[in-house]
Amino acid sequence: MTHVKYIFRLFVFGGGRRMCAGPAIAANRMFLYMAGLIQSFDFHAVTGEIKPNHDVRLYKMGVPPSPKPYKVVAVPRPKNVEYP
Repeated sequence: MTHVKYIFRLFVFGGGRRMCAGPAIAANRMFLYMAGLIQSFDFHAVTGEIKPNHDVRLYKMGVPPSPKPYKVVAVPRPKNVEYP
């Protein structure tokens, strides 16, 4: 019985028919937030800043693995230009 209780502790948002809608809402919200940023800004590396290497073996370990931090500039896109 202890083993069954331990397994259910891993289901933070529940499971089955009564699973919490939180993970789906959070994923959709994150997608909309990122799409809005990408739609509204052009991102460029700061002049003179060394860009991170794309070799995944050099990334900082974690979930997910990530490159070393570096600075970027977000330039607002013009609002009166229509994109194809």
